[in-house]
Amino acid sequence: MMPKYIFIDTAHLRILTGEHYDALSSYLHEHDLELVITPMLLVEYFSPKLQAGDRTANAVMLLMEHDFVIANQDTIMDKEEAAYPASLVRLPIAWSSRDSLVGKSDEERYQLLYQLFHHGIPGTGYDLKTWAENHKAGKAEWVVDVAHILNHAAQAGTLGNKEDFIQSLDIRLCNGLELAARQLKGEEKIDRFYTERIKKLDRILKKKDTKLMKGIHLTSLITWYDYVIAKKAVLPSDKADIFHAIIYPYCSVVIPDASRADVIQRIQREDIRYRQMQCYRIKEFLEVLQH
Repeated sequence: MMPKYIFIDTAHLRILTGEHYDALSSYLHEHDLELVITPMLLVEYFSPKLQAGDRTANAVMLLMEHDFVIANQDTIMDKEEAAYPASLVRLPIAWSSRDSLVGKSDEERYQLLYQLFHHGIPGTGYDLKTWAENHKAGKAEWVVDVAHILNHAAQAGTLGNKEDFIQSLDIRLCNGLELAARQLKGEEKIDRFYTERIKKLDRILKKKDTKLMKGIHLTSLITWYDYVIAKKAVLPSDKADIFHAIIYPYCSVVIPDASRADVIQRIQREDIRYRQMQCYRIKEFLEVLQH
């Protein structure tokens, strides 16, 4: 039986692990859900000081009681690109409490989880200080990156064409395919290492089926609706909210950032591929917890 996952936006997780802690815990037990944690979420919780009673304490206690996994958005994008033209079925997992905490005492589990929110996981490359620095730089670059994407689309004549815009952005989000595209255009020297990727890109251009990379595709759809249709201002904090969406197609329940919930529910109404997940606004989810 495949695990069932729930993703909760950072700000909402703080709310839910406060006065709604017991209701959330009961809901997770009742529906047999495992929490999905991401590097971005950990960075947003990150505090370099170990102080009892800080904002991470309730989250740590929740993870003591419930199974959870760490999923890295970059890894998911790479896996989706590698799997194409097949679609991934399972969420690629970087770290699992089921595997890593088995056989440990409650004290050992607590110390490891507390360290997770303050330093990372020793010996695994999960270094929160480094992640925080990279995340800060990425947020600063996000506004420039989106402006470049929109300007490029305008120049290419795809800004008014949803299908072409999203296909182009899907390709851009695939590191290997983006380089393959530059090689095909003559902007880069053809590298034999990219032969298979060039074949994939050729198929994509003919079949127009980047939707098979469902996490990447959802991220591009949100970008389209937010910045092209709704013409929202681009904020540095948007990057984490939008890239968390890469995980959503692999979850049973998602409680996204408030500014993303509406667009995700719109996408679900228009695209059957994303209806397998239950997307809640935080107010809607609180109502569910009360029943």
